[in-house]
Amino acid sequence: MAAAGVDMDDALAIADLYAKFKSHFGPDEKMDEVYTHSAKRDINDIRRGYELYNSGRIGKSS
Repeated sequence: MAAAGVDMDDALAIADLYAKFKSHFGPDEKMDEVYTHSAKRDINDIRRGYELYNSGRIGKSS
């Protein structure tokens, strides 16, 4: 989503909305404190992807 120009906060909100209706997590999964329908690791992965893209270490695929 970063390469498409989607704001990170919007991407996180979209992921959380999707998780609200489509995801099922096990009892041991740590949930995010802000995006409460999403696993903490999923939110962290999205943030890391945006950080990598914005740093230039990864870019759009050809």
